[in-house]
Amino acid sequence: MKKLFFKKIPSPLNNERGVAALVSIIMAIIILGSVAFNFVAETRQKQSGSILTYTSTNSLMIAEAGLRLTQKCLAVEDITWGCPAILQANSDWTTITSADNFNKDFGGDGNFAISFPGDTGNDAGKIFVTSTGTFRGAQRSLSRFITRARLCPG
Repeated sequence: MKKLFFKKIPSPLNNERGVAALVSIIMAIIILGSVAFNFVAETRQKQSGSILTYTSTNSLMIAEAGLRLTQKCLAVEDITWGCPAILQANSDWTTITSADNFNKDFGGDGNFAISFPGDTGNDAGKIFVTSTGTFRGAQRSLSRFITRARLCPG
């Protein structure tokens, strides 16, 4: 009779297979969540970096375009695409000063500013030009001496 009433009842804590499965599921969820979070964070950083590279490269190319336009304005006479009059048919480049700086806006997100800094060794056949390109907030500057000997009209 004693055996009937005092039968050993298994405790739920002794069932180790269920606990191991539950711990395995929780660990899998944590690992997958960590991988997903890392992927999202890396993707956002790469997108941000590519946007910075894009704007920086475009502003650098716009600055280069400004230098080339200025060189063309100095070399070729009677250009109709917006060259300042002081740059056209000027035989003495020492007359070009910082008062002759100019800007060119492309009507979109980019523009460049051309400046002629003084006291840089300009003479009748050589001038120092700085072009600052701007694109969506990014700015890059290029400077160069333009000489008459390097100019190639056309």
